[in-house]
Amino acid sequence: MNLAKELGITTSNPEQTYLKVNKTKDQIIQKHIKEAKKTFKINISEPMNVLPIMYWTPKMHKTPSKARYIVAAAKCTNKELAKDITSVLKMFYRQIENYNAKMHKMSYIKNFWVVKNKDPVIEGLNYLSNKDKAKSIATYDFSTLYTKIPHNKLLSVLNEITDFCFSGCGYSKIWIEKGNAGWCHNPKTKTNKRIMDKAQIKNAITYLLDNCYFTVGDNVFKQVIGIPMGTDPAPFMANLFLYYYENKFMRELKQNDRKSAYKFSYVWRFIDDLSAVNNDNIFENNIPNIYPPELELKKENNGYMNASFLDLEINIMNKKFSLKLYDKRDDFGFSIVRMPHASNNMPSTIFFSSFCSEMLRIGRCTTGQDDFKQSSGQLMKRMQRQNENKNKQTKNCLSKLYKKQHQVFSVFFDSEDEFLEHLLSSRHRDFNN
Repeated sequence: MNLAKELGITTSNPEQTYLKVNKTKDQIIQKHIKEAKKTFKINISEPMNVLPIMYWTPKMHKTPSKARYIVAAAKCTNKELAKDITSVLKMFYRQIENYNAKMHKMSYIKNFWVVKNKDPVIEGLNYLSNKDKAKSIATYDFSTLYTKIPHNKLLSVLNEITDFCFSGCGYSKIWIEKGNAGWCHNPKTKTNKRIMDKAQIKNAITYLLDNCYFTVGDNVFKQVIGIPMGTDPAPFMANLFLYYYENKFMRELKQNDRKSAYKFSYVWRFIDDLSAVNNDNIFENNIPNIYPPELELKKENNGYMNASFLDLEINIMNKKFSLKLYDKRDDFGFSIVRMPHASNNMPSTIFFSSFCSEMLRIGRCTTGQDDFKQSSGQLMKRMQRQNENKNKQTKNCLSKLYKKQHQVFSVFFDSEDEFLEHLLSSRHRDFNN
């Protein structure tokens, strides 16, 4: 495949996300080396004297299948600076998360929708189920998030967030070391930590966005719109960018229509995936009022009674949410290897640890006994197909898992013996997998 042609980057149209540049790789690399040392006091080591490459991976869960383009930046001239800014943005993210958590406790209105995993989602859905208040669920997806954010808007947002975090902390500088960052005033002179003030951080963010170069074969391209997916700070930039607009909308809604603002208590977003529960379509009707027009947000589920979000399949039945594990790979038209093979050279403990972790994930993501039995049975059969034949070791690891995570599995089984009997015998049943 001609990746450059596939991306549509054969011309110099300024409206394109990717533009071909006339400079050579060496010219750009030498420019980065000089600027990193002069402006940011970073010495780029020899292995990092390269530009990122772009590759694509298929989205097999889409119909028809689509492509995801990744900028592989494990080694590149801007790697050290990108890691530093990632540490800073990660610290900003935590500060904003903590600030909004306190505001939520005071006002009972949630401005911060971002989640790092599915745990808050499960907790919220179970809370509503226990009160028989499951009414609706809608899920959405930003189809063009990483390739449509204008750099001028992104820089404006990140600059405002930088100002907000500095004004709220009471410190004038940030130290950065080994992937961590923290606030400080005047650090000790003898230290390996890199120190940056507010202006330097803004300058570094601007520099990274102005130098989004990558290669496709012998050609050099530059991303002039959006955030290169695959670079270190990309997820934090995307999260903070969307949060800025979500927070702005919620603050205005709280002032003008407090009753509607309460309806956003069960809205969650994981980067570019969003779910709105019991929201009475207020979110859906306000999408153009929340996000900038460049971003395309599409509703993913049909209706409002069932959906998949993160790795959960969610259904509403009798005013309760029924949850079970959802794996998009189940929809592929071919078999997927999902666990280590028991006959390989790695220690058997790794195989059984992976197996137990997956069993625990099923237990935490499932509410119904029948759904758990089906999903766990499919896992047992998959385990058997991958050459698991150590019945005693299997039984021992399941027994330890039940004892350690009794509160998870006791929802589905009255005793350890019942738990073991079902799983050990399920390898011989037909679960259509």
